[in-house]
Amino acid sequence: MSPSRILRSHLIVAITLSYISGIVISHGFPQYDHHSLTLITFALLLLFSACRRITAAHLLLLPLFLQIGLYAGSEAQNPPTSLTHIFNNLNNQEEFLVVGKVKHLFSFNGEVTRFDVDPILIRTATSEYQSSHGTIRYAIKERLPSSILPGKTIAVRAKLQEPQRFMTPGSFDYPAYLANQNIYVTGYVSSLLHVVVVHNSTSFSEALRYFPELLRERINRAIDAGLSGEPAAVYKALLTGDRSAISPSTLELFKNAGVLHILAISGMHMSLLGVFLFTIFFWLLRRSEWLIFRINTKKTAAILCIAPLLFYALIAGAKAPVLRSFIMSLIVILAICSGKKHSFVPLISCAALFLLILSPGYLFSPSFQLTFSAVMAIAAAVPLIFKINGRIKDALTRKWPITAVTWVVAAMGISLAATLGTAPLLIYHFNRISLVGVAANLIIEPLICLWSLNIGFIASAVLFIFPMAADFLFDIGGIGISLAVSATSLFKAIPNSSIYLPAPSILYIYLYYLSFLPFFLKEHYPARYHLPSLLLPAVALLFLAWPPGEVTKSLTKESTIAYLDVGHGSCTFIEMPGGRRLLIDGGAISSPAFNIGERVIAPYIFRRGIGRIDDIVITHPDSDHYNGLIFILRHFKVKTLWLSQKDYDAEGWNRLLLTAAEKNVTVKIPLSNTILHQNGDASLTVLTNTSTPSAITSNDNGLVLKYRHGSFSALFPGDISAKMEEHLVTDQLDLKANLLLATHHGSSTSNSELFVDKVRPDVMVVSSGNHGTFPAPSVLERCRRHHVAVLPIKTAGTVTVTTKKGEYHIDTLLSLD
Repeated sequence: MSPSRILRSHLIVAITLSYISGIVISHGFPQYDHHSLTLITFALLLLFSACRRITAAHLLLLPLFLQIGLYAGSEAQNPPTSLTHIFNNLNNQEEFLVVGKVKHLFSFNGEVTRFDVDPILIRTATSEYQSSHGTIRYAIKERLPSSILPGKTIAVRAKLQEPQRFMTPGSFDYPAYLANQNIYVTGYVSSLLHVVVVHNSTSFSEALRYFPELLRERINRAIDAGLSGEPAAVYKALLTGDRSAISPSTLELFKNAGVLHILAISGMHMSLLGVFLFTIFFWLLRRSEWLIFRINTKKTAAILCIAPLLFYALIAGAKAPVLRSFIMSLIVILAICSGKKHSFVPLISCAALFLLILSPGYLFSPSFQLTFSAVMAIAAAVPLIFKINGRIKDALTRKWPITAVTWVVAAMGISLAATLGTAPLLIYHFNRISLVGVAANLIIEPLICLWSLNIGFIASAVLFIFPMAADFLFDIGGIGISLAVSATSLFKAIPNSSIYLPAPSILYIYLYYLSFLPFFLKEHYPARYHLPSLLLPAVALLFLAWPPGEVTKSLTKESTIAYLDVGHGSCTFIEMPGGRRLLIDGGAISSPAFNIGERVIAPYIFRRGIGRIDDIVITHPDSDHYNGLIFILRHFKVKTLWLSQKDYDAEGWNRLLLTAAEKNVTVKIPLSNTILHQNGDASLTVLTNTSTPSAITSNDNGLVLKYRHGSFSALFPGDISAKMEEHLVTDQLDLKANLLLATHHGSSTSNSELFVDKVRPDVMVVSSGNHGTFPAPSVLERCRRHHVAVLPIKTAGTVTVTTKKGEYHIDTLLSLD
C-alpha cells in the first residue's frame, strides 16, 4: 500500500496525533507566535484542495492541526482575560460579597462542603456593586441547608483567591484540575451566616437549565432515605457522580483492589446503560411487524439510546469523564447508523480529538490518559481473546462449559489488557498498582455494574412514578454494593495485594508501549521470532518494578539537596554521592484529613524514580517536622530512623514509633559529633544533640545537623531558640555553612544576630508557608546586614541544590524575577 493510501485510510488518526503533538509542544513554548505560519498552511491547504491535489492537501492537514494544537494548548495555559471575569477583580486583602447562582449540587464529605457559584454582582467594603462572571468554588466547614439548591440566587461573603498548590514536583496540581473545569477562583466561607438565599423564584429557562442538577439532588435524597452508610455513598457515586460521602477507608479498599475506576462514572457505566437501553428498545421495536418492514430496527434502537444517555450524562454532573464517555458512546452509535464498517482506532481518535478541541487541558489529566490507554489496550487484545476462545470451543463439546469458560477467559483477558495498558500511567500518576486487580474485577464488577448499577438505573427511572418501588429497588441494589465492599476487604487481607512503586520517566512510558508492538505484529514475521517478541514486554514490566535508577545509583558522583514545599513545616531530601538517600524531617501544619507524607513528600520521591530511603532524621518531636513520616515508613523501605529522643508524650509520636517497629526499621538516638553516613568527601554529621530533661520546650530538644560535600556545607538547626543558638556558638561548634535552613521557620525568636554572624551563610532557605509572618521582618533585616540572600520556599517553591567538587548550584521551582 502506498504512503498516500495509508494516510487516507488513517487520516483521522494522523490528524489527532498532530493535534495532540501541538498541545504537548505548546507547554515547552507557551509564548511561541505561530499565527502567521498557521495562515500560510491554511492558504496552501485551500490552494491544493482547489487544484484537486488531494494527497498534498491531506499532508498539509497534519501541520495545520499541529499549529491548531499549539494555539489551543497555549490558550489553555492562560487565565481568563475578560476585565469583568471574577479572576481579574481579585484583591486578596479584602472580602467580597458575591451575588450569584448556585451552579451544581454541593458536595459534603462529613467535614467540608464545596459548592460552585456563578457570580452576577460583586462588591467589596470599599466599592460599589459591579457585574461579573466566571465560577467560584467555595468551601465551608459546615453542611449547607437544604434550601440552597442549584439555580438559587445566593449572596456569599468570603475572601477570594487563586487556587493554591504545594510547589513540590509530583504533588497534585489543584489549580490545573480546576482550570479544566473553567474555575480560576476559590473562596473560604467562615460561617453559614455569610451564605444567604436572596432570590427563590426562577424563570422557565433557568428551571430547564438547572433541572438535571435538581434531579441529581432528588435521586441523592431518595438514596439517603432508603439506604445508609457506604451502600448509599457508593450508589450516589454510581448514579449521580457524587463521591464526597464515600469514606476514606472504603476508597482505600477500592484502591487496594484496583477497582476504584468503578466508583467514577466512565465509559464502562455509559456502555452498560447503552447496552441495557439498546436491548430494551430493540426488543420493543421487534414486537411490531409493521415497524420491522418499514425501518431499520437496529439503527433506530441505537438512535433512541442517545437521549437517555445524554440525560444520564447531565444528571451525573456532565463532568469531563462523563462527557468523554457520552461522546465516545455517541460516536459508536453514529458509526453503527452509518452502515459502514469502521475500525475501532478511528472512532477512538474522533472522540479524543473532539474532547481535546473542547478542552486541550484534558490531555494531561490522569482520567483522560487512563481511559484511552485502557480502551486501546482492550481493542488490541480483543482479537487475541477471540482466538483463544475459538480454540476453547474447538476443545470442548458441551455448551455450558464452553459458555462459562469463554466468559471467564474474556473477562480476565479484558481486565489483564486494561491493567497492562494503564500500568505505567497508573504508577506515574498515583505510584501504586494492585496485584489482585484482575481477580478483583472478576468479582466486584459484576456485583456493582451488572447488579447494583442496572437496578439503580431502573430505580431512578421509576422514582417519580412509584417512589415505594424505587426504595425497594435501591435496597436490592444496595445488597450488591455491600457484597462488593466485603469482597474488597477480603482482597485487602492478602499480603502485598497493592504495592507502591517509583514513577517511570516519560521516555520509559513511550518505550513501554513500543515494547508491545512486536507482539501484536508477530503475524508479519517468521514463527521462530514469536517467543522472543515476548521478551521486550517482560523486560518493560521488570523495569516498572525495579527502576534503572535503583541499579545505577551507586555511580552517582554529586549531591542533591531538595528543600520541599510542605507549607509551614520542614522536609529536606538529600541524595548523597554513591546513592545514599536521606530525609531530614517530614511534616507540616495541616488538617487531619490531609496527609503531607502521602500528598506531597512521597509523590516527590516517587517522581524521582526512588523507592528506598536509607535514613530518616527527625530533628525534634514537633508534629510539623514528623507528621508525614508514618506514610513514608509504611510505603518506602527505610533502614534507620534517627531521633533526638524517644520519650515524648504525643499520640502522633507514639504512632510513628509503633510504625517503625512494625516495619522493622532500626531506631537510633545519636550522640553529639556522630557521623550518620559518610562516602568519600560527603558526610552528614550530628553536630550536637541538644536534648536534655531540663529543656523548656521540645524545640530545644533536637539535633543540629551539618551536611558536607567537599568545601560545600549546609546547616540544619531545627527549631532551636536564640538561647540555644548562643550555647552552640559558645561551644565553638563548626557552624560555618554555605546554606542555612532558617531556624524555627524564620521566626524572630531564633536566627539571632550572634548565630547568623557565626554561620555566615550565602543563602538562608525559609520553610514557612503562609502560616503567620515568616520570615520575620527582623530576620530579613539581619540577613540584609550580613549580605545573606533569603529564599522563602513559599515564593520560590521547592529549592534544589546540586553540589559537585565543592561547587554548588541552586534551582527554584518558581521564577523569582
